[in-house]
Amino acid sequence: MDSWNHLFPQPMDVTGAAHDTSTGDEDVEIAGPTVSCGNVSDTRPGAPGTSLTSLAPSSMTVRSKPQPTRSKLLDLPQELLDSITNYLSPANIVVLALVNKELLGRFIQSAAAPPPGESPQTSDPDASSSSGLSGQPTNVLTPLASKALGDYVKKVDTPKHRVRSALLSLLDNDLLDLVYCYKCKRLHGPFIPFKDRVFAPKKAVRCVDHPPDHHIPSRANRKLLRIITKRRKQGVEYSHLMAQVNNTATVYKNGILVQTSLRMRYRGDNLLLRRQRVVSSVDKTPLSLWRFFQQLSDLPISSATSDPKVLTICPHQTWRSRYGKLFGQLLTHVCKKAHRGDVSGVPAAGACSADCFSHEPYDVSTNTGNAVFDRLSQLDDTGRPRPDLLTSAPNTSLDTFGTGGGCAACTTDFHLDVVKLPEPFKWGFVLTTWLDLGPVDFCPKWDSHRDLRPPRPYVRVNDELGAACRQFENVAGLDDYVPVINELNLDRMKNYGWAERAAQGRDRYIAWNSGHCANPITGWFADPDPLDEDDLKT
Repeated sequence: MDSWNHLFPQPMDVTGAAHDTSTGDEDVEIAGPTVSCGNVSDTRPGAPGTSLTSLAPSSMTVRSKPQPTRSKLLDLPQELLDSITNYLSPANIVVLALVNKELLGRFIQSAAAPPPGESPQTSDPDASSSSGLSGQPTNVLTPLASKALGDYVKKVDTPKHRVRSALLSLLDNDLLDLVYCYKCKRLHGPFIPFKDRVFAPKKAVRCVDHPPDHHIPSRANRKLLRIITKRRKQGVEYSHLMAQVNNTATVYKNGILVQTSLRMRYRGDNLLLRRQRVVSSVDKTPLSLWRFFQQLSDLPISSATSDPKVLTICPHQTWRSRYGKLFGQLLTHVCKKAHRGDVSGVPAAGACSADCFSHEPYDVSTNTGNAVFDRLSQLDDTGRPRPDLLTSAPNTSLDTFGTGGGCAACTTDFHLDVVKLPEPFKWGFVLTTWLDLGPVDFCPKWDSHRDLRPPRPYVRVNDELGAACRQFENVAGLDDYVPVINELNLDRMKNYGWAERAAQGRDRYIAWNSGHCANPITGWFADPDPLDEDDLKT
């Protein structure tokens, strides 16, 4: 007890008397003798008959308001502080470090070397990847939680926000419903970008991870995918959040339909996304083929910009660059003018304009000698390939429909095919991309899809091309994949009886679009797509 009093003595006043400071009320204490002289009618000093109370400076004690006391935790030796905080979780360490600057300094300045006889180890194997530090080694954290915080902050190479960003990133690891936003430097939920600004006055445009024309859909933002990943790793239910990622949007304008469907699945530790686009025209003419070719170009010409847009494969490749020769062959046979150059390939198709193609009805799917007819003839009424027409040798060429490939600079696979559709469309093109985003955000696979300067390519060998498609669809290879439009999306193309009216020649060119209904207050989908068994498989 004496040693404790020696470390933490009680407050003493100037007279040496101990007193209790718990009330916070202070007074003035008079000590020592007083002298009284006569009456008190005259208060002038030295006047006869006056009373004067003599107060010696040494006999008066003045108690002022209490001064802020230093935290006893800061007086502890560093070794004792490390032993106490060793029992705290990283999130509690962050909360404790934010109490004041001095306590924060004690954590950051903790010794980096492990105790004698112990080797460094990682307290959180995903700490580096989850905070954008994938290039740093992960086995640098010591067993002590306080030292882990110090090492974590030291790894951050941005001095301006290094302490705050590192602390919030570490706190993010233990929060299941909040995520640290590297755009606005705050912790918030994943649905803020989808809320109506009336109900989210502090909503920032910079919280959106990807622009509308990015190959990663805006609904699959980093914040939502990270929360799903955290819940999955900790064994917490996450299927209701997967349903918030899966969505379908249908746009019909100028006689052209574009339906985009997004699905996500886990295969092992990797998060996979599939984006399927169905593009079809209500008019089957040579001009409609040329308009579709313009939709696939990087910079559509002015006459085609009003049509619904079709996004590129990835930042490194476009549909037109990969399948330009295939569409060049289709357009060359229906072009009314002769162009110089290679009339069987891209040069001729690139030289064409809208004046080169007829507005008269002409359905290439009913005319032999073209790739659309050949592909549709291999499909039965349900859209499945006919076994008697399948070839045993895989087709590695991109000059026919039903073939695909992969990007060598990012983890994106792609596939182009044609599919049978209900009236009034009859058939259409299906453009499918698969993205492998890896086990956690900001890992090398994730970084290969980000708009970074300089870029961070993920080099894939030939054996890895097509891996995202194989894992997502559970097929042997890209050439074995056959796109299927589910019944729900086929029904969405009808748009509450519009398809029947259009088949009869009415309302064929009115513009409409459909999508999920989102709650403007929360940003959640009120009518998410149901999940199937393949979505929940791991």
